[in-house]
Amino acid sequence: MITIRKALKEEILLLSDIYKDVFIFEDAADSEEYIVALDGKIPFGFSKIKFYDGDLAEISAIYVSPQERGNRFGDGILRATLNYIEKQGYFWAVIQDTENKDLFEFLKKEGLQLLKQLDTPQNIQEHLLKYNVENTFFCDIPLFFNQGCKSK
Repeated sequence: MITIRKALKEEILLLSDIYKDVFIFEDAADSEEYIVALDGKIPFGFSKIKFYDGDLAEISAIYVSPQERGNRFGDGILRATLNYIEKQGYFWAVIQDTENKDLFEFLKKEGLQLLKQLDTPQNIQEHLLKYNVENTFFCDIPLFFNQGCKSK
């Protein structure tokens, strides 16, 4: 059975062992959390979230194992991540580390836009200064869910 949810501490350790060649896992700070995609108890994907002062969340990684790509699990992980962020009281998220061409194209298909393409809310603009507007995507989470599914 496929499950996508907030990762438990022991699952983060398992992720760090399984994906040590493709992603560096640091000890999760209080402001960082992971969403994990599991087939039974076996992880096959994850996302990493960092929360900022009540306004903005950062998704610094979205990853699906190569053998599971093309099965729409990336869409599931992204949606579960955004849903979790919204349930924590945040309405905006940035997705960085999109120099990966596959992730960049995936986020475009999902209907997200680059920071350079948008007028962002005034109260989070200071947080956004540290991001590269050329390869960082922005998500207005309530709007994202109101628009429905984009990728096919």
